[in-house]
Amino acid sequence: MKNILLLDKLKSLVEIDRSLSFNSQDPQIYRQRALLFQELGCNALAKYDNRISAYLEKKELEYYNQDYVPLLTQTEFEEKYQGEKHTHYYKIFFDILINDKTFLKERLDPINFALRSGNATLLGLFNLALRDCNDAMKYLEPFPQEYAIATINKAMLLLLIGDYATGWNLVVVH
Repeated sequence: MKNILLLDKLKSLVEIDRSLSFNSQDPQIYRQRALLFQELGCNALAKYDNRISAYLEKKELEYYNQDYVPLLTQTEFEEKYQGEKHTHYYKIFFDILINDKTFLKERLDPINFALRSGNATLLGLFNLALRDCNDAMKYLEPFPQEYAIATINKAMLLLLIGDYATGWNLVVVH
């Protein structure tokens, strides 16, 4: 059985993430991304996308998460992709994987949204990064310095993806 490289999985993830730019209301796109996140061991991200998919399909919110089974632990991830451990994309995605574990805890530091957003941007997962920027801004509003970081991150991301008016408006208004 051929072992699929992490780079190939990440390319698929970027392709799926980009397709959300053209059709953000398609539940199958979120479901595809959820299954790939589950395969890579990012359970919080998988469950989040499963909820969006169920919502768009007008199903019970936890429909896809009722019998959710993690497919890959952090240790298994490290073993499976050890041949790529020296690459920049492994290190960036591994940070996302570690960060994902914090989202499964009861108490969450909202700065984790901003951190994951930066890593998602580095991998080209712009829709995921934008979602995390929005969450970071929502939860960090009471903290002026962290909120400023989240706002500038979102503005730069919007400029990067070509939404110049909204990006510049964020910079000027805040």
